Amino acid sequence: MRRVGNSIRAGYLAIIFTLFSAPYIRMLSDFMKNAIGLLFLFSFIYCLDRFVFSNYKIKILSLASLFIVLTGLTHILDFGYAILHLAIHTILVLTLNLDRKRILEGVSLILPVTLSFMITAVTFFSDLFIDFYKIISFLKDVASLPAGETAHSTPQFIKRGIKPKPFPPSIPFSLPIVGGWIFILFLMILGVVLSVYSWRRNRRDFPIIASVTLELAVISFPAIPNEWLGRLLLMIMIPTIILLSYGISEAYWLFRGGKIKLLNVLVIFCIVAFALQSFNMALKVHPTISPIEYRDLEEMKGLIPPDSIVVIPLGFGYWVQYVIEVDVGRPSPEIWQSYTHVFGVYRKGKLPNIPLKMIYVGKVLILAELRRI
Repeated sequence: MRRVGNSIRAGYLAIIFTLFSAPYIRMLSDFMKNAIGLLFLFSFIYCLDRFVFSNYKIKILSLASLFIVLTGLTHILDFGYAILHLAIHTILVLTLNLDRKRILEGVSLILPVTLSFMITAVTFFSDLFIDFYKIISFLKDVASLPAGETAHSTPQFIKRGIKPKPFPPSIPFSLPIVGGWIFILFLMILGVVLSVYSWRRNRRDFPIIASVTLELAVISFPAIPNEWLGRLLLMIMIPTIILLSYGISEAYWLFRGGKIKLLNVLVIFCIVAFALQSFNMALKVHPTISPIEYRDLEEMKGLIPPDSIVVIPLGFGYWVQYVIEVDVGRPSPEIWQSYTHVFGVYRKGKLPNIPLKMIYVGKVLILAELRRI
């Protein structure tokens, strides 16, 4: 941001806004890989933007390719955002003819490296990169699904023998903590204003400012199913940090003189607001599963036969998968086509009104085998 905003102030503000970002605090609880992947994601964004206006082609391209692969090795959401940024940034540069030849040279190296990494990962290391299939699930959920299939249907990759990971939690991030949809609307307007401002001044910072504005529109699109939207909104920290630090830095340049004190008040207000949001988020972070529930899951481990799946209506599917070491998924009539046994883990007093056989009753949790619907 120091380079993009042509000011050390923009760099300092970006650091502060990152450290006090509520989505970042949220990631540091049970989305740790997501938080770690931000290092590589920001590095990729920097290298891609630097490449368009740099004379060090091979060096910057090599670093950009390395960082997008490291992002993919770390977390699928960061990797998805990196691909989105690559696509939008490239389309902007090509459409507006900022430097078509250069960006095509860059994409001709970065894209093959990225595709080769993805193909290698899903072909030879499918158990380690099962999250890549979430991209397919996301696209299917956003688009209209084929007739006879619902958003809760068993994914096709289950039927090919690939062990699925749990679906993303329904609401992993509380948007009202950062101001809700009003804040997103404000950020969109700010992004459009800054994009026009940068374009009219023929500034080199236009591609990244316009790109993150469009990315904000994509990841916060209201029509996205809630189970995905909650995870995607974690990434609003990227356009938020870039647009705010850039906008405030430019305001200092535009309003030199007597209005500096007013801008200082604005900066202090933004920092305090970010800090309060982070503090509020930190108070809301709590363990996904209690020690008693964990011990109940350990007791269930030897009671589930092979070729089984556990349907999870609770919200801690990851714990069920890794403690019991069993496939997990959503309940659906088609699930018996892929598995011999279908189990459910429920809290006491919250058993569903469906045919089932009690297998284990713990202190908090109950394991039951579901009858074919």
